[in-house]
Amino acid sequence: MKKRIFLLAMLALIGGASFYYAQRQSKPVSDLVQMNVEALAAGEGGVSAHCIMQGCLDCPYSYEKVKYVFSGHSLE
Repeated sequence: MKKRIFLLAMLALIGGASFYYAQRQSKPVSDLVQMNVEALAAGEGGVSAHCIMQGCLDCPYSYEKVKYVFSGHSLE
C-alpha cells in the first residue's frame, strides 16, 4: 500500500512539474501574427451587406450606427 501511495505521489509530482515547465516555455504571439490571424479570420470575400435605418449596430462597411445589417451567404 505504501508503495502505491509513493508511486501516485511521484506521478503527481512529475505531472505538476511537467505542466509548470510547459507553461513557462510558451512564448507570446507577436502583434504581426495577431494582425494576420485577424485578417484571415475576417475574410476577404465579396459577400455584400446592406445596412438600413438608424440604430445601435455597427455597419461593417460604413461604420455607421444602423438598425439592421443584412448579408448574403455564399458556398464558394
